[in-house]
Amino acid sequence: MVNRLAERDRRRQLDLAQPPLTRYTLVRRGADRYTMIQTVHHIVADGWSVPLVLRDLLTAYDGVDFGGPAPQFSAFTGWLSDRDDAADRSAWQSVLAGIEEPTTIAAADGTDVRGDGFGTRQLELGPRTELSAAAARASVTVGTLLHSAWGIVLGRLTARPDVVFGTVVSGRHGDLPGIEEMVGLLVNTVPVRVRWSPSDTAAQVAGRLAERESTVLDHHHLPLTEAHQISGLPALFDTLVVIENLGSAALSGAELSFGAVTVVEAPHYPLTLMIAVHDTVTLTVTNDRAHVSDAFADSVAAAVRDLLATVVADPGVPCGAVPLGSPLSRPATAPAGTVTALLADAISRNPDRTALVCGDRRVSYTEIDHRAAAFAHRLTEAGVGRGDVVALSMVRDADLVAALWAVIGLGAAYLPVDPTYPQARVSFMLGHARPRAVLVDQIGAAAVAGAIPEGCTVIGSDTVDGGGPWRPVPVGPLDAVSVLYTSGSTGEPKAVVGSHGALAHRVRWALADWPAQVRLAKSSLSFIDGTTELLAGLAAGTCTILADDTAARDGRLMAELIAAHDVAQLVAVPSLAHALAGEHRGELASVRRWILSGEPLESGHIAALRAACPAAAIVNSYGSSEVTGDVLAGEQHGEAVTLGHVVPGTTVRILDHTLSDVPAGAIGEIYVSGEQLARGYLHRPAQTATRFVATPGGGRMYRTGDLGALRPDGTVMFAGRVDEQIKVNGYRVEPGEIESVLLSHNDVVGAAVIATGSALAAFAVGDAVDTAELRAWLDSRLPRHLAPGTITRIDRIPLLPNGKRDAAALRSLAHGQLPESVGTVGPADPVQHAIVEVMADVLGRAAVSADADFFALGGDSIGAIRLTSRLARRGYLLTTEDVFRHRSAMHLASAATPTADPAPAPVERFVTVALSADAIERLGPDVEDVWAMSPLQQGLYYQSTLDGAGSTYIVQNTFDFDRHLDANRCRHALHALLARHPQLRVGFGTIEDGERTTAVQVVAAGLHPDIAVVDLSTSVDPAGESGSIADSDRTTAFDVAVPPLLRITLMRLPDGRDRMLFTYHFLLFDGWSRELVLREFFALYASDGQRGMIEPHGDVVVRFLQWRAALGDTDATQAWRELLAGVEEPTLATGAAPEHPTPVPVPNPAGS
Repeated sequence: MVNRLAERDRRRQLDLAQPPLTRYTLVRRGADRYTMIQTVHHIVADGWSVPLVLRDLLTAYDGVDFGGPAPQFSAFTGWLSDRDDAADRSAWQSVLAGIEEPTTIAAADGTDVRGDGFGTRQLELGPRTELSAAAARASVTVGTLLHSAWGIVLGRLTARPDVVFGTVVSGRHGDLPGIEEMVGLLVNTVPVRVRWSPSDTAAQVAGRLAERESTVLDHHHLPLTEAHQISGLPALFDTLVVIENLGSAALSGAELSFGAVTVVEAPHYPLTLMIAVHDTVTLTVTNDRAHVSDAFADSVAAAVRDLLATVVADPGVPCGAVPLGSPLSRPATAPAGTVTALLADAISRNPDRTALVCGDRRVSYTEIDHRAAAFAHRLTEAGVGRGDVVALSMVRDADLVAALWAVIGLGAAYLPVDPTYPQARVSFMLGHARPRAVLVDQIGAAAVAGAIPEGCTVIGSDTVDGGGPWRPVPVGPLDAVSVLYTSGSTGEPKAVVGSHGALAHRVRWALADWPAQVRLAKSSLSFIDGTTELLAGLAAGTCTILADDTAARDGRLMAELIAAHDVAQLVAVPSLAHALAGEHRGELASVRRWILSGEPLESGHIAALRAACPAAAIVNSYGSSEVTGDVLAGEQHGEAVTLGHVVPGTTVRILDHTLSDVPAGAIGEIYVSGEQLARGYLHRPAQTATRFVATPGGGRMYRTGDLGALRPDGTVMFAGRVDEQIKVNGYRVEPGEIESVLLSHNDVVGAAVIATGSALAAFAVGDAVDTAELRAWLDSRLPRHLAPGTITRIDRIPLLPNGKRDAAALRSLAHGQLPESVGTVGPADPVQHAIVEVMADVLGRAAVSADADFFALGGDSIGAIRLTSRLARRGYLLTTEDVFRHRSAMHLASAATPTADPAPAPVERFVTVALSADAIERLGPDVEDVWAMSPLQQGLYYQSTLDGAGSTYIVQNTFDFDRHLDANRCRHALHALLARHPQLRVGFGTIEDGERTTAVQVVAAGLHPDIAVVDLSTSVDPAGESGSIADSDRTTAFDVAVPPLLRITLMRLPDGRDRMLFTYHFLLFDGWSRELVLREFFALYASDGQRGMIEPHGDVVVRFLQWRAALGDTDATQAWRELLAGVEEPTLATGAAPEHPTPVPVPNPAGS
């Protein structure tokens, strides 16, 4: 009760113009016990002042003479005005020199759980005597030791050897008489700069800090804003340390005594550390949940405690050696064995079972084994043995699988060479890997012609026959099993050498964790997922559907395979899975598990997959060729998108730049060790030594270059990269490799490559650069997944003040350089007309010329999948390969094949309600259509018209953002959303037509509502004001007859944050639809309202209403009559029927 009263009083504002800025509330707790609530504005008193005021209050209560006037705050302000500001600024200039950017703890928080309000936790740091002894050994004060400890922790959390945070100083260090007895706001917040290194002890760090602090001890009155000006930065820190050592002397008078004093105040920084130095030292860490999660704040508090405990126990321990976190490990469930043993066992258990489906052909396990035997004998004749490299340049069919099995069985390492790679790439791979033999089919032979190194035997698959018994060669776990080329940061691709033991381990745990009866194998063997998805299916003894080269790259054909064979498990990059779910939902009914990897998974991907496959598990997995595929994996539940838990036989560590484990929630680099580690990079010992480093225990671990953070549940969040490597549509891309090829062109003197969504954008500097010629140059040297979608000539590479490349400026250039439409040619026939319409829709453009290059306009491989899928619904069949080859509508039209079943024609208007021509005429031009209401809408409409039902069916969604949204883009997104979905433009009412009155939905022809923008950036109580605005918005009724029945309110909060209210009437759509609407709104915001980012809604509402009307109610009525037969009275929670019917809120199925 008292706490609630105190909090309510604290939230009441004080008018700064009306003194006194303090008030007191006395709560009687007993005969002689009271609680006094003192509320005072910080502008008139600081923490030092509180006991002074309470002491004087007791004196006045006792009626005792004060003994003279109190020192006045005006004397302090006068003293300040007489000080030498130049000396203050000079002292701080020395301390702050060289600081290039602020130290922000919020940026180190890798968790995703944010919220409202503040979180607080309190820990004991030990007896004061122990901390004082440690400070004495270091010859510093306790305060300096505490500041040093936080600086070290902050440095480790942010991976910086030079950090800044704020601290509160009393402001009473001066020669002003009576300053220690003065009531007022004398405190000041000043920066504390701590420099440290992993080899330093805390005492060494504290000693240097003491020397630096002594130079500004007499200059603590410099305003923080001036410190910012001196540093040249708008802010220096976002953490504050407050050390309270005022003592705990009792406050007693002759007749009255104060007991415990509790101070409650609102922190002004994302993270505040309050350290009370009494007999027992306590640490209270308060976090603003809008910026720092509770879980991360818990870890920060524990890290400070652990560091100080170590310093007290062993002052000689280096700062970098103090453990602040722990690794994630999971033991192997069973010995991995070898891949050959796993495959041999599957063949012996399932000799006649179908192992592969390749087109119309079904291949048994025995047939695969016999064909592998034939390849093995032929390779043996060519001298291939254990440890050799064998290249495979073959199309995706059963022979490729048999050849792979033969190479692995011989103890050799397979080298996939994609026949679609450019000749230059193929020559480099074969010349660098130096294989003993190359297995080719007819297409593969053409790809490797002229690139065969000396001493390498070429074996055509058409020359391999026979077979007979064969026995796989015994291999060791460290023997090479694969040579997989990935993009290289040095300008050349690098080859990862995988081992037999690692691959066997990866396949074995996947068999246990991801069982499935039918799998689709569609990934290229050039990437580790292609091998693991194929071998896992074979080792399981189940059926694997092998997508050929065309289907593996084409979403429509892939979806047809899934539907035709009831595929239960599918491995895909998230962008491909998203496209399949959006374009081919009907073909995905059999999928029971999605395994998503290769690029960051987003909540929008998950929502689309859940909508398309409600019964399917959605697994996010993380790994690379260097760790033989996945080392973190987990089914996705709830809103947080994680990389999952560590897999069996693997240890994952999240380390700082000192190779020490970071606390849970803190961002660090992901390192992997354990059973799945690759051997290294082929013929590149320096790169191997750089990426495969020693563990503290003497083993090896792979430095991924990825940033992550450990969540409280043991899962890992992805947090970006430490370098410039990017992932595009699941492919690892080192921009340096593409830039190196660009710079090898004579006309290019500077180059840069960035990712723009799911495409690459290249920039070339050079007066004579011809972008068309440069594209041909790149296409002849790089695989398709490394070829930029756009190439732009620029005068210079934009740089930041520190000399680094300005990626943001390049992204702006990339978006700005996309032409509105290359060419001015209109479509010449219906096929071209359909293609330019769909192409414009996919690209989000108003129009596209018939000769425009799809990729030059910003298209990519996922866009090509959407293009071909939507054209199929329009009645024209194309493959994604056609799109890459022909690129424009003019050329694609000649490759398009008409289908027998084009999409249904658009439905007519005014068909769901019987209206006379006169009634339709009276509606006027502002009405696009009139629809019947669904049965549920009829009930909701009726209840919405009852008295007191104004806010019953209003649904409000709240979104918090760590930055300001662009209000105009919000407007554009809302307008595009309304234009796309006529269901969002309906009002509800009745139409009179003759003697008939009908309840209907009236679709407005065009709506452009505004959004409300409320500026609370300077509010003294943003939480309270924003809450009041939200409450008012939630309870303000809609006029259901006046569309739109949705509204958006944007609140500008302090510290650059925004809060959005997205509020609508439940008559518009249900919880399922809400997810779709909100996802589209934010996608449209990202594209600034360009309508082609999302598939149009079309006439689905009209078709649904027609379908519903055709069903009739007779059968349903009879079914419910039978079900409810015999029910004589309602079942009511209150036990009695209400006297008057009242509207009952309908729960939102999505849990809003």
